[in-house]
Amino acid sequence: SLRAAQLVGLTSSLFISGINFSAGHLTLPILYRLPGGTASDIFQELYFRGAWTVAPLAILSTLSSGTAAYLAGPGNTRLLWAAVGGATISTQIWTAFFMMPTNNELIRISQVPEGEKREEEAKKAGVNKLLRKWVWMNHVRAALAATGGL
Repeated sequence: SLRAAQLVGLTSSLFISGINFSAGHLTLPILYRLPGGTASDIFQELYFRGAWTVAPLAILSTLSSGTAAYLAGPGNTRLLWAAVGGATISTQIWTAFFMMPTNNELIRISQVPEGEKREEEAKKAGVNKLLRKWVWMNHVRAALAATGGL
């Protein structure tokens, strides 16, 4: 029904926003003080755990919001729910087009064999700078998801 679709669409979008915001505000800053190789290892784990959680939630939220738009019938309410779904799925588009180069570089460093070579690669790539870049891009993503939940 309409109410169920609205509830699922909004709550899953807000959940995505919370996951994204907490990753960038609570977790990533802790990595700044660690050696680059270690930080990239932790980032890789965070990235894959997040992807397994957030991507399906974004799809669920978008489909629920689209269903709500369809069930709402013609008019402003339909447009509002379509916009909500668009805001939520835009988190995945933002990730794919703007965040993936940074994600891939951090993951690449984490896959260099442990030891001096990895730390050398981490220093050369500027892991700390990459993590800080990721944080602001992730806050944009959190804001997009929050928009889909408000």
